[in-house]
Amino acid sequence: MIEKLLGILDGDEVGTRVELVQVAEPNQTPTLELRMQREVGDLGWSTQRRIKLGAGQFAQLRDALNCMDLDAREARACPQRAMEQRGLRLIG
Repeated sequence: MIEKLLGILDGDEVGTRVELVQVAEPNQTPTLELRMQREVGDLGWSTQRRIKLGAGQFAQLRDALNCMDLDAREARACPQRAMEQRGLRLIG
């Protein structure tokens, strides 16, 4: 199996993330896998769930995401939340 990490998205909760991975068997059409991961202390990241999209479903996912309200599509992660995920907190 050949895997190519496409990106990592911050999760909705501190200590979570979503990996986007292209997965393929030799001589097969690659598929997309979304992996919900949770931080497990010294062990690092553990995959809790996998969602596999079949070949050809990427376009459907893209079209569905483009149907989101504009304010939701353009929203950026809260800077404070991003710092908390890196183990930093604002004090004051």
